[in-house]
Amino acid sequence: MKTKLLLTILALFCIDFTFAQTIEVKSLNQGSCWIQESSDHVKMASFSQGISVELNDITLGKIHELGLPTSFQENLKAMAFCSGHGLSLVMNAKEGALRYCVWLKVEKDNFIVQSVGLTDSQTKCDGYKAGVILLSLGSEGVDKDKFIEELEQRSHNIEFKSYEVITDGMVQINLNESDFGREEELAQKFSALAPVKYAERSYFYHPIGEWSDLDVLGRE
Repeated sequence: MKTKLLLTILALFCIDFTFAQTIEVKSLNQGSCWIQESSDHVKMASFSQGISVELNDITLGKIHELGLPTSFQENLKAMAFCSGHGLSLVMNAKEGALRYCVWLKVEKDNFIVQSVGLTDSQTKCDGYKAGVILLSLGSEGVDKDKFIEELEQRSHNIEFKSYEVITDGMVQINLNESDFGREEELAQKFSALAPVKYAERSYFYHPIGEWSDLDVLGRE
């Protein structure tokens, strides 16, 4: 299987041993993935997945069928990420006042959405869930039932759409869509409340691996 995949990858990258043709091929994650950029496309291969693909105008067009919240028409930073789980296409895309972090698993004939969030970074990103704040309540001297009742009654002069009790001592706050992008600001307001030990955005976490910029797919 590995021999067959290697031959497929060699054909994909058009390596000509007879004429010793020199092309730049990046090896990521100790050789788990190979990447080559050209002027109008990117060739990629993943040994762990057993795939070799080409990203071009046609294949990338499938991304617009995924119903993502960004059209990728503004500033765009594109990156490849390789881990033991395979290849991901990660895009840091500005859309109006927001900046999205989109993780897509690269498959043989399509893409699978891994996560879609917001980010403060202009390059590498994991992203956080839009409109979600997690509250951790103090364990001593806190009347948790009273605090939940106060949330229900909107007693703290902080606007939000809804709340959900995740566990004893953990509450999820869901913001109005108009407040997407203000998660950190509103988290600080919740942090100032006596029953709240800390408040933070809900981050996505991805496997450890190696990054590579894909300049040909980016846009200033």
